[in-house]
Amino acid sequence: MINKSRLGLLGFGLLALGLVGFSFYNVMTLEVVECENSLVAEYPSASGELKAVVFDRSCGAATPVSTHLSLLKADEAIDDAGGNALSVRGLATEAIGAITWDSEEELSVEVLTDELLIEQDRSTVNVTVNLVRP
Repeated sequence: MINKSRLGLLGFGLLALGLVGFSFYNVMTLEVVECENSLVAEYPSASGELKAVVFDRSCGAATPVSTHLSLLKADEAIDDAGGNALSVRGLATEAIGAITWDSEEELSVEVLTDELLIEQDRSTVNVTVNLVRP
């Protein structure tokens, strides 16, 4: 004969097992939000060996659009990742101004917003990125 405490414990165990199963199902069916990059402009260096690429990045409705800057070799294209040199909140037309190559090793970027998200590796591909405020 099963006493009430064992019956309660059995009921609790079944409930816990059901919650674990439900949680596992929800995790396995969870949608992964993918980001989309939209090319805005490319700025080739004087030698043509490198380029600065500006692109807008959207990662779903819950995340604001951000503008990214990547420094790449001339034959490379942006991928699905964020920029390797700079990231600011907002569209490129609102967040980034003039971009100029000062030399093969130095790039100046006018940042029009205080919403600097990430100041990433500014010495990518041996180019120093100087942020300029208007």
